[in-house]
Amino acid sequence: MDLTPTNINNFFTRLVFGFQNAMAAVPTFWNQIATEFPSETEQNLYPFLSMIPGLREWVGPRYINNVAARAYAVANKHWEATYGIDVNKFRDDTYGFYSSLNPMIAQHVSEWRDRRLAEIVEAGTTALCWDGQFFFDTDHPVDPDNSGSGTNSNKLVGAGFDIAVADPIVPFAAARAAMALWKREDGRQLGTIGDLIMCHPNEETYALKVAEALTTAQAINANSGAGVSNVFKGKVGVLTNPYLTVTSGKPWYLLCTTRGIKPFGWQNRQDPNMVARTEVTSENVFKLRQFEYGVDLRGEGIYTFPFLAFRMSAS
Repeated sequence: MDLTPTNINNFFTRLVFGFQNAMAAVPTFWNQIATEFPSETEQNLYPFLSMIPGLREWVGPRYINNVAARAYAVANKHWEATYGIDVNKFRDDTYGFYSSLNPMIAQHVSEWRDRRLAEIVEAGTTALCWDGQFFFDTDHPVDPDNSGSGTNSNKLVGAGFDIAVADPIVPFAAARAAMALWKREDGRQLGTIGDLIMCHPNEETYALKVAEALTTAQAINANSGAGVSNVFKGKVGVLTNPYLTVTSGKPWYLLCTTRGIKPFGWQNRQDPNMVARTEVTSENVFKLRQFEYGVDLRGEGIYTFPFLAFRMSAS
């Protein structure tokens, strides 16, 4: 390819256009577990409301609940990836190799939210959420303003929560019940029902047994050989997250994604944007004999409410 300004500009115009089209075609799953929150500035301040009490019988004047607002600030982070093309390689590219880079670059950029949110999920055992506790913790206060109100837990540990067993229905049922029994500030149960298992690929087989098996492993009658139906079949989905990396203790997650807001969020300040430095007089071409182009985006993963996500592990 001749290095004329027209040829170079046309190539990178097609590259940017092709990148945008390729981005739209890449499947992602982050929005199964996270709600997108638009951001207009350096950080967002989330005045998440404390648990809102439920209804009561209207006898006499209305009772005005003092709903507290607790601020949770999340700063946007700037992410980038930059690529270089040797000018001579570009000139000698008779097979159109560099034009075919779009799908690969688009794949890496599109999956970034999936990857980043997997990191946010696994950091939940040490990262604080809106109530001042770790997101996955054993002692979330029922009422943060009343230390005597008791605690809730969304971090369940022990052999009884090991899903990698012959009958994974048992630990799943225990986790689902624990989520439903979470207490709000007035002491009543929230009744949150988990509808999505998220797991490491190591636990996928067991999660799929919960979601899709016709019968349970331990429900086979020893005498008749008859099985008992899996009552959870069709009531829960499975998200096998290939970007989860923690395997110690065989952790898995039960999420509620039907409450209007999901357990995690993506704070979006800037969608992915591609720019290029291709002028033959630019420093990178003059000194390094290299065209450069890059992609950048701004945003960050966040936590919402801990009662929407439970973490289980064997240890």
